[in-house]
Amino acid sequence: MKEKGIEVEFQPDIKATFLRLLPLRSISRCWGYLTSMEIPVWLRPVIYKAWARAFHSNLEEAGLPLDQYATLRDFFVRTLKEGSRPIDVDPQCLVSPVDGTVLRFGELKGAGAMIEQVKGFSYSVFSLLGASPFLPTTADGDVQKKHNESITTTEKSKKSWWRVSLASPKVWDPKSSCPKRGLFYCVVYLKPGDYHRIHSPADWNVLVRRHFYGRLYPLNERATRTIRNLYIENERVVLEGLWQEGFMAVAAIGATNIGSIEVCSFFLKVVTIVL
Repeated sequence: MKEKGIEVEFQPDIKATFLRLLPLRSISRCWGYLTSMEIPVWLRPVIYKAWARAFHSNLEEAGLPLDQYATLRDFFVRTLKEGSRPIDVDPQCLVSPVDGTVLRFGELKGAGAMIEQVKGFSYSVFSLLGASPFLPTTADGDVQKKHNESITTTEKSKKSWWRVSLASPKVWDPKSSCPKRGLFYCVVYLKPGDYHRIHSPADWNVLVRRHFYGRLYPLNERATRTIRNLYIENERVVLEGLWQEGFMAVAAIGATNIGSIEVCSFFLKVVTIVL
């Protein structure tokens, strides 16, 4: 992330302290309620076109006519027209899971692997994922064996700080899953006008889901350079699993007014914030 050719540095200021005092979760809930209210059909194109002008959304890619999005929330999570994003069919190719701006990209090195938030401050990848790097590698046989009992366990342990949803393997060491090629990370920022659905970056098996209740700070450039551990403090959902090249994880991080993260699968639907 750069600003006019100069790399942004960590600069805590009084506004970061002010953000901590604001009831951002309550504000986000109110916004969620407003965006779930049905809009009169004749008014929908007016509102959505105004939104598109303000946040530079591409309405030509919308999967439906504007008057068919009953609420602003429906418009926000709209689908795209078929063929808007051609996908490489090569099974060894990774595709971007979202439309957005790449802020950081690099290789994770060492047991205490860190990701740079901005110049001058980094955060732990294991704090982000909520996993310990010292636990044993998953055995392939454990995944199918414990699959059925995992969903029952999920329903009975609602007080747990993390919950397994699709399978219940032993937590593995990500570094040992990719001993030859290494392990890399990519941080992608979605602006309000961007397409907000998240897609699978590869053909992979999701083994673990973790939901972290947290704050809802904004994720814009100013917040990134003023709030320590921004991505760790915010509410997020982490998916972990395996693809043909080894370990993979995807972390979806909530933000102010965008606190609802839905994870859908053939087995269950998870919503982090319910109005």
